[in-house]
Amino acid sequence: MTTTTDLAVLGGPRTVTEPSPPWPYFTDDEIEFIRQAMVDMRADATLACTAWGGGWSEKLERRMADAMGRAFGIGTCGGGPALHIAAMAAGVEMGDEVITTPYSW
Repeated sequence: MTTTTDLAVLGGPRTVTEPSPPWPYFTDDEIEFIRQAMVDMRADATLACTAWGGGWSEKLERRMADAMGRAFGIGTCGGGPALHIAAMAAGVEMGDEVITTPYSW
């Protein structure tokens, strides 16, 4: 039987002994993709936003959607806007009750 004094945080043995993998990890191809996008956007800011007609943002959204096996994808500036868009897509309207974890964006 394990007691609280056996917990690693209290001096007991560790249960995970392998080091964590590096995070975040980006491949050389991913870094080059972003570098080229930034160079292109320096010359033409409209490439930075799908609303202006696509460009690199549209390519990234397409690649993400394909990687996830989905028909569409949309990039956001953070987790909060992503959840907001997901709630709208699910049909949540003003006055609806949404129950979620407090540990979220």
